[in-house]
Amino acid sequence: MSSPAARIGLYCPLLPPARGGLPDHTRSLALALAAAGVHPVVLGRSGDADLLRPVETVLGVGLGGARGLAETATRADLRALLVQYVPFLFARFGVAPRLVLALRRLRRAGVRVAVLVHEPYVPFTRI
Repeated sequence: MSSPAARIGLYCPLLPPARGGLPDHTRSLALALAAAGVHPVVLGRSGDADLLRPVETVLGVGLGGARGLAETATRADLRALLVQYVPFLFARFGVAPRLVLALRRLRRAGVRVAVLVHEPYVPFTRI
C-alpha cells in the first residue's frame, strides 16, 4: 500500500453507472492515478464501487453530518481532495452553500483542497 502522503481523494456526488461526463471523468482520472502509483480514494454519494475497481471507493458521502465530505476524508486519512464540480449538478443556479461549508471543514481538518470546475457556464434557455 502507498504511504498516506500519496493518498488523494476525488469527490464526485454521482459515480458510475450514473451517465455523464463528470462520473466518467472521475472514473478515468482515478484509474489513471492508480496506474501511476498513486493511491486514489473516490468519494461519492451514490454509484457502484465495482465499476471503479481496483480503486478504493467510499459511497454514501454527503456534504455534512457524520458521513460528510470532511469527516469521511479525515477518516480515510486523505491529505488532499479534488472536488469535481459542475455548478448545475451541485446546486440550483450554480450556488452551493453546503459545499462551501464542507470545503471550510476540510481546510480546518488540514486537507488540501482543489476544485476542478467543469462546464462553468451554461446559458439560460428559459427563466
